[in-house]
Amino acid sequence: MSFKQQLIKMDQSYYIKARDLDDAWFKTIELLLKYGSKIPIDFGSYEGQVRLQLPYFTIEILYPGTRPLAPIVPHHIEPPATMEYIEEYLGYLMIASPLKCEEQYTYGSRIELQMATIIDNYLKFGFNTNQACISVSQPGDIFLEDPPCLRNISMMINGDPQELHFYVYFRSWDAWCGFPVNLGGIRLMQEYMSERIGVNPGRIIAASNGLHIYDHVWDMAKSLVVG
Repeated sequence: MSFKQQLIKMDQSYYIKARDLDDAWFKTIELLLKYGSKIPIDFGSYEGQVRLQLPYFTIEILYPGTRPLAPIVPHHIEPPATMEYIEEYLGYLMIASPLKCEEQYTYGSRIELQMATIIDNYLKFGFNTNQACISVSQPGDIFLEDPPCLRNISMMINGDPQELHFYVYFRSWDAWCGFPVNLGGIRLMQEYMSERIGVNPGRIIAASNGLHIYDHVWDMAKSLVVG
């Protein structure tokens, strides 16, 4: 099936179906180069630069556990992620470690307790619920200089055999460096939770209304797609 056949464009929304995390990253970069709009950044991260951005993006990854989790890139391109970095990110994602002096939050400080509660609820009450959702953001985040990009991870168990599926939303999402590390870490978290609950890890469906690549990586992205 060709890339065009796996891409659905609906007005200002783009949907991709990908085989695994490696396939997902390559397809996402290609999509941004083809359809992204040049958006100058008025304020926020990299203020004053320009990014290629899509108005709304969803990707469904059928087999996100396929190894390696990090993208396999040509020799002339520095890898945007490694397995070591993904495993390090997993600790930041899942564990509520003490905040460093410059940190106002970590993902783990928001996620760890909610994740443990969801696992307990599945084991105590069963799998048929719409309440398995981790909220990473808080109302006060609007006042932070660097509020969380990852906003929520919703979960559902279904299928035969039963699988734990993740539905992830990012308010802003750096497709070059953030995407492969984020999804690699989230997949490891999904595998951890699935093992604790006693089901198989399933698909990842991720969405963002701020998927982008910054101008300083455009040339590398073009060379990746050209081959």
